Amino acid sequence: VELHGGTVDASSLGVGEGSTFTVRLPVNHGPGFQYPHAEPVHADVDISGVHVLVVDDEPDAREIFEAVLRRGGAIVTSAASASEALEKLGAERPTVLLSDIAMPGVDGLALIQAIRSRSDWAANIPAGALSAHAREIDRESALGRGYDLHLAKPVEPTELIRAVDRLARRGLRLEDDVAG
Repeated sequence: VELHGGTVDASSLGVGEGSTFTVRLPVNHGPGFQYPHAEPVHADVDISGVHVLVVDDEPDAREIFEAVLRRGGAIVTSAASASEALEKLGAERPTVLLSDIAMPGVDGLALIQAIRSRSDWAANIPAGALSAHAREIDRESALGRGYDLHLAKPVEPTELIRAVDRLARRGLRLEDDVAG
């Protein structure tokens, strides 16, 4: 892996909890390369105009999420860290938040807790967790900390579009409840 310019990381929640190994290899995009999801996304929902804040420390993952969401008609802002996401929440007003869980420093679980503890509009932003950890305990942890849904990576483009639609609709219901 190192000869190819990559890295291997290992982490564990403790004895008897299993281990997660992450292998990262650089991508060499040749001339004319397009991501596999370069064709239009055919979902049965429309997310045109939905402003999505995507938070992921992995540039390739962020780029793919951005491309899929833009092809679905969304307006996309991205952040490479929790601190950058909090800055962008202060400067912009996204409709939906999608965040990776396993990020260095402040992870996605701490990010959502910080957002939910705010006293402004952002405390109620509809939020989806993106995680390579797909066990039920991981899902429950994300939902228990404040995410509205949990998506296991890799996420199919249509599943991602549908998730953003569900989250955006949840946000509209919250706005109606506050206004009504």
